[in-house]
This record gives sequence, C-alpha cells and structure tokens, in this order.
Amino acid sequence: MIKKFKVDGEITNEDFGNLVEELVKYMNEHKPEHLIYIFGYGCQTRNFYTELKREESVRVSWSGWSGPKLLCFLSFIPGQAGLSMVLDKEQTKKLYYQIGNLSYCGLYYLPKDIGIKLEKTVRSDYWDFMRNDRLNEILSESEDYFVLENDFDFHGGEKDGEITWHCIDYGKKTEERLKNIAKIGTTKNET
Repeated sequence: MIKKFKVDGEITNEDFGNLVEELVKYMNEHKPEHLIYIFGYGCQTRNFYTELKREESVRVSWSGWSGPKLLCFLSFIPGQAGLSMVLDKEQTKKLYYQIGNLSYCGLYYLPKDIGIKLEKTVRSDYWDFMRNDRLNEILSESEDYFVLENDFDFHGGEKDGEITWHCIDYGKKTEERLKNIAKIGTTKNET
C-alpha cells in the first residue's frame, strides 16, 4: 500500500463509481505501453483466485495468504490476496469490483517495465513486499503511473453504505486529464 497520496479521503459511492468509470475509459483509450494491475489485499477465498485464473480477461500473477505467516494454517478462511494483470481492458471495472469485494484493493496503471518489476517483486516475496514498502520503491522508478486504492469494506459510521475511502497517487509526468480524473469527488481531501 502506498504511504503518501495526492488524494486521500472519503468519497461518496456515486462519485467513486464515476471516478472508476472515467479512469477505465481513459485506460482503454490511452497508452498501450502501460499495463493495468489489480491488487486485492485480502478477504477472498482460495477458490476465488482459482476460478479467476480460468478467466481469459485477466492473468493472476500471484495469489496467497494475506495474513501473518504464523497463521498460514488458517488459509482456508477468506484471507487470500492476489495480484492480477488485466488482459481485456474492457473488463477492468468488473474485475476491480469483483476482486475488491469486501477488501482493500488497488488499481494500478503502470508502464510495462514497472509492472513487470511489481510482478517479480510480489512473486518472489510477498511478505517482504508488504512489510518493507516495496510498492513505493518500485513506483519511485517512474514518473508516469496512476494508482487508485479503495477500501471496499469501509464502515462510514452514519454514512455507512453511502461513502467509501479512497487514495490516489500518480507520477509527475502523468497526463493532466488523468490528474483531473483523480479530483472527481474531492473537496477538501486533496493534499
């Protein structure tokens, strides 16, 4: 997970849906040299990722237990994380919501070399990746990326069911249109 964001805060479910819609539209129209990844940080069953591997629209790069190593024996409960590369951009929105269901989830739009490095790093040692802030380290090698992270299981108190929590980061050379998409639903939560 990213530690410092350009946008970080609550957003209405309606605005979040609009943000994802515009982001996916942009990704479908631009930069074939960029790859789309979805990182589900947990709360899925092992069977979920087994089934996802059968879909032609996505390639599961890695999946495994998201909890502490000492509790791996509990991996039969929903706690599986996974990194998937979207192969059919038209399916991005559906896959993002499907993978993110009841979980914290990231949607990454990355240059190919950075995406490949992300995959290798996660596959080689997921625990090191999570513990040592490897995502920020990898992203620091590019100035043209976009990351949307969202808590699909956010409890908004009195507004529960109406709002969600989202975080966005992007590189210095990210196109202006994409930066404007990041502002959808923001008022005072932009840093």
